[in-house]
Amino acid sequence: SHARYFAALAKGTENETIAAELDNLRIAWRHSVAGRNLERVNVLRMVLWPIFEARGWYQAAIELSDDLLGIIVASPDSPDRWQEKLTLMTKRARAMMLLRGYTAEVEDAYADALALVREHGEVPQIFPVLRSLGSLHALRGEFDKGIRYSNEILRLAVVEGDGSMIVDGYSMLGASTGFSGHLETGLGYLD
Repeated sequence: SHARYFAALAKGTENETIAAELDNLRIAWRHSVAGRNLERVNVLRMVLWPIFEARGWYQAAIELSDDLLGIIVASPDSPDRWQEKLTLMTKRARAMMLLRGYTAEVEDAYADALALVREHGEVPQIFPVLRSLGSLHALRGEFDKGIRYSNEILRLAVVEGDGSMIVDGYSMLGASTGFSGHLETGLGYLD
């Protein structure tokens, strides 16, 4: 009853107001996860995630993702279940990066998300994952990998005919190319 009450309260209350009930929301979360109540956990996640992110509680956000991914994996499959899983995987990877930096663990988390997208063909959801991986490698000074992901974005952008994706691809390609020692070529991509 407690979990049901706070899930209903979370559904109809603004995040600023509901934050005062954080302890009760966390209790409702744990109970709902233990009962594998996917619908209730999704409602609670929509309230808890923004609170955790706003407060910089990235470890708690990662734990939310892990709990929810565990329920999703154990639930009967549905046609759009992989997209829900992808969203959680990318949010989890982002939280890990904010908490732990540009580690191999973060790279693996994004690579797992990329593998999931590729299982379903080249769908629009691949772009943010490619961009995240390209940025991660560029920020780690692995410019050859950043260039590889930039080129993959550009190939996808041409297929999709997406001008903003082309801009992102060339921006990433220009930075990685320039920092890899080919400044003039990199500036050409940026231009």
